[in-house]
Amino acid sequence: MRPRLLQACSFFRIWCVVELVAALQGNVPVILLVGAEDLTVYNATSSLESEGAPIGAFQPNPAMLDTLVEMVDVGKAVASVEADRVRELGHVKEQVGVIPANCKAKGAIVAANHTMGVVPVLHATATRSLDPIRALDAQHGPALLASAAIGLVEGVELLLASAGAQEIAGQVRVRVRIRVITV
Repeated sequence: MRPRLLQACSFFRIWCVVELVAALQGNVPVILLVGAEDLTVYNATSSLESEGAPIGAFQPNPAMLDTLVEMVDVGKAVASVEADRVRELGHVKEQVGVIPANCKAKGAIVAANHTMGVVPVLHATATRSLDPIRALDAQHGPALLASAAIGLVEGVELLLASAGAQEIAGQVRVRVRIRVITV
């Protein structure tokens, strides 16, 4: 793949890999959103809109996730300055290793399939507050699946305690797909 195309994806840029490694070391869940701006749905709360640049709503598009999980190799990350790439990749290798960094990247990609459309779980993960999950009045099943996928253990526990395992079991339909992911 050409370096210019590699720079378009976060897992192929060395500075994003550095952030990923920091998350790995800090045991911080990684939120991955794949999609594009939908300009047919405007976000009227944006300050940029008053400047003549309407902001659209984020529209998830998980279609490329299966391909992305196969392509990721943090050891091949690129940078515009080669010395930065060599230095930072050396730090990745010393601090956690390329294999654990690849696992974290691939885990975030796989989890994105279950989390992108579940805004309360994304919000809870980003803010480190379970309030968005507590506010759910229905659809606990998708929230449970998203919480488990992203590693939000407290969210899983809260949902199981508040909604009851039987209710959630009726909402969750999990399709099991076994695939070996090489790291």
